[in-house]
Amino acid sequence: MHELIAAFERWLRLEQWEQSDDGVWLRGAERLRFSTSQDEEMTILLIKRL
Repeated sequence: MHELIAAFERWLRLEQWEQSDDGVWLRGAERLRFSTSQDEEMTILLIKRL
């Protein structure tokens, strides 16, 4: 899962997104936040447009 998150963050940077101090990704007026959760059977990556 850590590799997936790192790859997603690299892609965001390639697409000119910048991460704020509070973890929100910014590009112009666009804002994204992503988080993960895990249970016994799966890991969920939630990407939310703010």
